[in-house]
Amino acid sequence: GVDKDKFMEIFRSVETTEKMEDLQSLLFEYELQAVPAMVINGRHKFTVKDTEGKRFLELADYLINLERSSKSK
Repeated sequence: GVDKDKFMEIFRSVETTEKMEDLQSLLFEYELQAVPAMVINGRHKFTVKDTEGKRFLELADYLINLERSSKSK
């Protein structure tokens, strides 16, 4: 198991607090309402719900490859 005191030390640390603040900023910026969610290159945003739970990773792969190919042109 996890040591409770060590966990609380890390949970309350400045680094963890900063990371949580960064995460909240991104959630607001990308208007994410559900997780898991992905944002590809700041342009393509989707959640598992958008794909009805199917092909979530396939869609991510497709969009990543699309972005990569557009950058190489």
